Amino acid sequence: MKFILFSLIIFPFVLTAQINPPNGELFTDNLVPRMDIYIHPDSLAWLYDEENLASDYYFHADFSFDNGTVQQDFDNVGFRLRGNVANARKEEKKSFKISLNTYEPGRKFEGIEKINLNAITGDVTLSRPKFCSDLRDFMGLPAIRSNHVRLYINDEYKGVYLNAEQVDEEFIKSRFGNKSGNLYKAVQPSDLNFISDNPRSYINDFELKTNKHVDDFSDLSDFIDVLNNTPIELFPCEFEKVFNIDNYLKIIAFDILTGNWDGYIWNANNYYLYHNLETDLFEFIGHDFDLTFGTDWVGLDWTQRNIYSWSRDDEYRPLYERIMQIPMYKERVTYYLLETINQYFNENLFEEIDATKDLIKPYAEIDTFLIKPWFTFDDFLQAFDQVPPQSISDYGIKDYIKLRIESIQDQAIISDIAPIISNIKNNHPLENFDLIVTAKVMDDQEVQSVEICYESGSNSQQTCLFMNDNGTDGDPQADDQIYTGIVPALAVGELKYFIKATDNNQQETSFPSCGNKVLNITNENNINLSLNELMASNETIHSDGKGEFDDWIEIYNYGNTPIFLGDKYLSDNGENINKWKMPNIFIHPKRHLVFWADKDEGQGDFHTNFKLSSAGEEIGIYLDESISSEPIDFLLYENQETDIPIGRNEDGRGEWTTSLIPTPGKPNLNIGEEAMDIEINLYPNPASSILQLDLINHEEQELIISLFNNMGKKFFQITTDEFLVNKQFDLDSLISGIYFVRIVDQFSVSRSEKIMIIK
Repeated sequence: MKFILFSLIIFPFVLTAQINPPNGELFTDNLVPRMDIYIHPDSLAWLYDEENLASDYYFHADFSFDNGTVQQDFDNVGFRLRGNVANARKEEKKSFKISLNTYEPGRKFEGIEKINLNAITGDVTLSRPKFCSDLRDFMGLPAIRSNHVRLYINDEYKGVYLNAEQVDEEFIKSRFGNKSGNLYKAVQPSDLNFISDNPRSYINDFELKTNKHVDDFSDLSDFIDVLNNTPIELFPCEFEKVFNIDNYLKIIAFDILTGNWDGYIWNANNYYLYHNLETDLFEFIGHDFDLTFGTDWVGLDWTQRNIYSWSRDDEYRPLYERIMQIPMYKERVTYYLLETINQYFNENLFEEIDATKDLIKPYAEIDTFLIKPWFTFDDFLQAFDQVPPQSISDYGIKDYIKLRIESIQDQAIISDIAPIISNIKNNHPLENFDLIVTAKVMDDQEVQSVEICYESGSNSQQTCLFMNDNGTDGDPQADDQIYTGIVPALAVGELKYFIKATDNNQQETSFPSCGNKVLNITNENNINLSLNELMASNETIHSDGKGEFDDWIEIYNYGNTPIFLGDKYLSDNGENINKWKMPNIFIHPKRHLVFWADKDEGQGDFHTNFKLSSAGEEIGIYLDESISSEPIDFLLYENQETDIPIGRNEDGRGEWTTSLIPTPGKPNLNIGEEAMDIEINLYPNPASSILQLDLINHEEQELIISLFNNMGKKFFQITTDEFLVNKQFDLDSLISGIYFVRIVDQFSVSRSEKIMIIK
């Protein structure tokens, strides 16, 4: 059997930069920690009952963790089944989820709120997802930290499990430095084909995991539109503006290396998309890598699959197929494949595989669930090297790696690639501050030069400055492939720039591929950012992600360009204008953002260190006090009624009014300030299935009657021609929550009444 390693590179370098946090105690992988769950036997019996397998209810339980170094107990955690109802939950060895914060809001263990215990019943090695996570970590991709643990329930040994990190707000914060953007989980199958311009077209394909109170899919819709409808000759130019494409090229290489057919490219499955607001790019995050390293359910040999046509023939995968039409991207995929083989995915990995087998072997041997219904302990011992007699895999892990390497090297079309430019960041300066730009640049040859080229304001003359990786002149660390460039302080205005890199073979790359990145250099007098709506006494209207009804503040970008918030502050004290710094994100034009004034920063980036007073106080948006003491926007409000917002009658610059339907995170909805003589009688309130609406003294006026939820979404609208007095409304199609009935007469005078619907 041929098994040849060769190096494509001439000059050594590090393939990736580390983006994943260290394992810590929870995910330590040189030990097999013990985890204990103590749950009432009746609850456990209910949870295992076949009729209840689909339930995601968290039962009250106690949890204990012990890795020999750290021992910690948690009372009153949530405990439930996890996994696919049709398959995983029917297995004798079930998978579980432990929620530390369901019944104790804000509680974490080493920054983790949810613990996933995966049975991995289809993989007799119990290790494929772990090896995949380690490979992704090496490649500089967002990796789910994982380790093997021993699980006991009520002191009964349940076997060896894989403890896998949850992809949630804490995960994306630790990988991307922010967690304010939309995180979408693909709902199988999600092929990313264009459906329509309506963002709601994609709610069946994706589940929004963050910012649920806003429930806005427009960024995802725009991304899918660019992906599918951009002419192929413009594709690199336009798609690089919305997607971290270089990371995804590594993901393609990862799937090809590991035979990950249950991901996006083959099965349209097992991935998240995160809109990183710091870069304004979508990020791709894969998960659930148990069907890898030769495991096959579809009748294909994944060691031999063509590396340049890896998707299935009968279904279209635009994200993969459009990218692979671009020669530059295809060459980079080849490059990442061969470099990963050279540096990691080779026989040197076998030592790690053997160490993992030896680590979990004593606990696998007594795992009675492992050897039922088809595996034996001998199968476990053999499966790391070659395929055992009883297996759904076509190969043992080591055999798979050998054959996959041989196949890739036979197929690879080697070329001299142009420099790869990625991870461009800047410090978002104001007027009279230097612009500092960093970019990662790598190549299969020596990088000869990296430049930042820019033009500013009315001056269309382009200036290019060299960027350096020498650990001096503003560059933090030498030879880390991260180049730093400093543009001297500029005046207010638009700055356009791009990065250009050249290697010693005179191959040249520019990023973006066409056009420029655009910055708007501003001062304190022209920041189009406003306070837009707030509620200083919120009891029932709008809850945060923890189910708490806290005070909230909405801000709005009424300009035409994105505004960076990471150098700006919210404060309720004019003597301490830098009281709370906003997160390192952009707010895009005509967009709203909501912050929770709850004095609980531990709950996330959008929670301030102060509360609002319902008796009245001041609130302002400020720059750093070293730049200016004048507010960007300011409001002094008086006594506020419970569940009544105060907001602008026109988003951004309108007058302040209390005549609003509360719409946090969405355009303000004015309900009118004039008096209406018509008496409205709503009952029952709260309502469940039927709402009675009586109108008194309406004098046969032409009225428009509408129903909104507390986010301003309209559910129906009728006129009095369609509506007879003493009309009943059917509420069966609505979910529980706060709603408003709004009535408008022919003079545009309106009033609104709040109702609560309880199911």
